[in-house]
Amino acid sequence: MSIVNVYHVGSQENILATIRHGSGLKWSMEANDWLGNGIYFWEDPSWAEWWYAKRWIERGDRGPGSILEAKIETELLLDLGNRNDSETFREEAQLAMSTIQKRRSAPKNDPEKLGFCLDCEVANTVQVALQGAGKYGLRMPFFLGPSITNGGNFYAGQHLQICLWNAEILQDARQLPSQPDRLSLADFV
Repeated sequence: MSIVNVYHVGSQENILATIRHGSGLKWSMEANDWLGNGIYFWEDPSWAEWWYAKRWIERGDRGPGSILEAKIETELLLDLGNRNDSETFREEAQLAMSTIQKRRSAPKNDPEKLGFCLDCEVANTVQVALQGAGKYGLRMPFFLGPSITNGGNFYAGQHLQICLWNAEILQDARQLPSQPDRLSLADFV
């Protein structure tokens, strides 16, 4: 059993409701969510701070935001860094792709614009296929920005991200203290 800390950025109201009642986090339902629809977490708190700065400090168009910290057992996730889970995902994703690509209006990816509509559709289909299999989300490494080496694999923005389908598996949820005066996107570039 492996337990990791995870971090979610959301409205302060939803974060506090989750701490008090165990629920309150809102699913992301965008058509281009790269791990499909669900509740997104990072394992590194600095990425949560980056997202907080992007959504609440730079835009300034939302009510109070907050960062939730919780613990999660990685065995409850389909972990794409794990060989067996990765193979399970690949098999389910191939089945999903064969069905999705037969549609006239099959979604497409546009990495240049961070548009991952096909990825989202595949992840949503895999999610449905795995209901009841003891997996409550996806865990996967991602990168932001260009490679340090031209066309290479060294991404300074590499991070692990989790998309949960069931927030009931979160343990020891708490609100991180807010430090908005020190957060800006410039700190995270």
